[in-house]
Amino acid sequence: MLCTNDEPFVFGDFVFDPTEYEPGVYDFTFTEEGPCNTAECTFTITVLAAPVIVEQPSDISVLYGMNAEFSIVAEYVDAYQWFGPNGLIAGAEGASLLLEAVTLADQGEYYVQVTNECGVISSEVVTLTVNPWTQVIDLGGPVNGASTYLSLVEDDLATIFDPVMDDLQYVEFYQPNKVFVPGSLSFPFTEERGAKVGLKSGYPTSVTVTGYPTLGSIVNLPAGWSIMPVWSQGVVLAEDVFGPLGANLIMAVSIDYSGVYWPAYNIKTLEHLVPGNAYLVALGVAGTIDFDVPLLKATAPGYNSLPANKTSWNTVEMTGVQHIIAVTKDALAQLKIGDVLGAFNQNGMIAGMYEITERSSNIAIRIYGNEFTANNVNGFAEGDFLTFKVYRNGEIIDVTSIFDQNLPNTCFFTENGMSAIVGFKAEATSVNEFNADLVANLYPNPAKDFVTIETNFDIRNLKVVNYVGQVVLDRNIDQKGYQINTSTFGPGIYFVQIQTPDGVVITKRLTVN
Repeated sequence: MLCTNDEPFVFGDFVFDPTEYEPGVYDFTFTEEGPCNTAECTFTITVLAAPVIVEQPSDISVLYGMNAEFSIVAEYVDAYQWFGPNGLIAGAEGASLLLEAVTLADQGEYYVQVTNECGVISSEVVTLTVNPWTQVIDLGGPVNGASTYLSLVEDDLATIFDPVMDDLQYVEFYQPNKVFVPGSLSFPFTEERGAKVGLKSGYPTSVTVTGYPTLGSIVNLPAGWSIMPVWSQGVVLAEDVFGPLGANLIMAVSIDYSGVYWPAYNIKTLEHLVPGNAYLVALGVAGTIDFDVPLLKATAPGYNSLPANKTSWNTVEMTGVQHIIAVTKDALAQLKIGDVLGAFNQNGMIAGMYEITERSSNIAIRIYGNEFTANNVNGFAEGDFLTFKVYRNGEIIDVTSIFDQNLPNTCFFTENGMSAIVGFKAEATSVNEFNADLVANLYPNPAKDFVTIETNFDIRNLKVVNYVGQVVLDRNIDQKGYQINTSTFGPGIYFVQIQTPDGVVITKRLTVN
C-alpha cells in the first residue's frame, strides 16, 4: 500500500512511482525467465490519496459580538483540527469552525490541519478581525448630556467633537472637574463619566464614536454630584435603575429639560434613561448604578427643550448651570391652573419658569445660572437671591416664597442647588408700584470694613444673610439709614434684607472683600 506522495517503489528491476498513478488498486505480474524455467510473481499495489485542500479558508471581518465561521473544502480527509490565536482549539474537528459571539480574545490568526493515512497538511493562515461598534451621540439643543457604553478606540475629545467644533462651546466633566473648549488642550473622553456639552448653534446634531461594548453594566459614582453615563444599549426605566439606591439617591436630573427624579418630594418626571445621554446624579455616599435591567421596546425619547413662553416676560435661556426647586402641592394650592411661575435674578431677568397645569402633586422648576462661556448675563449669579413672580391672565403678581429650611440652598441660587417652596405669600401688581417709591442704597459696594445703608423710609428690621442662608446680622432699627460693620464678615456674597414699617422687604446684594 502506497500513498500518492510516497517515494517510488523498487522491486528488482521493477520501479513503481505512485505519483504517476491515480488513487486505486493495481495488480502486477512480475515474470522472470531462466534457462530451465520461468518464474512468475503476482502482487497488488494499493495507491492511497494524500489529503488535498480544494478550497482554502478566507479572512473574516465581523462586528464584536457577532458570529464568525471559517470553512474549508478538502478531499481524502480522515480528520480535521483547527488552530487559533491560542493554539489547538479543543473540539474544533470539522470542515468548518463556528465562533459564536466573538470578542477581542478571538481576534487573530487561524488555520486547519487535515489528516489521513498518508499524512497531514495545513491550510493557509487566515485572520479574524473583530470590528468595533459605532454609537451615535445625539446633541439636540444648547445643553446636552453625552456618554457612551463603549470602550472607545479613539477617545480624544478634540477628535470626537471635531465635526461640531464650529458650534461647540464646551465639554464639561465632573469629579474630576475638567472642561474642554475649542482651541484648548484636549484630553480623553472618560467612559466612566458622562459629559455636559454646550452648543452655541447648529443643533440638533450628533457625533459618532467607535469602540467595544466591554464596559459592563455597573457604573461607580462618587458622593455628591456627578454626571452619570448610560451603560445600556437600549432605553431603560429610571425607576429600575435608581430604585435600588434607596435613600442614598438624593436626586437625578436630565441635562436637557426632560425630567427630574427626586424621591424625597415624590417627583419622578424623569422616566427614561437613554443611551448616549447623561444625567446629573447626587448621591449621599459613593455608590453603584447597575444598568442590567430590562430594555424597553419604546422609541428613545427625543431632546426636550424649554416649554413655550406664554407670558410677556423675556424667554428663558437654557444654560448648563441649573438649580432645581421643588414646589409642593400645598404651595401650588395657592396658585391657579394656567398660572406661570417665574424666577427672576437680581437684574430682574427671568431665568426659569413653569406653567401650572395641575395642582395635585409636587412639581420641579429649573432655574438657570450664568454660563461661564457667555459674554452677558443670561441667568442667576452664584449666591443670587431667588425672587418669584406669577403671570396670571396678563397680570403680574409678586410672590414671597416660603422655603423648606431643611434643604441646603433655601432661597439662594447655587449651581446644582436644591430648594423647595412650601408656600407663597402673594400681593397684586400694585405692590410693585408701591415699592417703586421706596429707595434703599448701599455704599460702598463692594465693601471692606463698613457699608452704609441710605433709605427714604424708617427701617423696621435689618437682616444680613450669607450665600448659604445663614443670618449673620438681625437687628430692629426704627430709623432711616444705618451703617454696618462688615470687618467681621468673611469675604463673599451677602444679602441685605431691609424691612419697611409696612412689612415690605427690599433685598440688596452686597459683596464683601
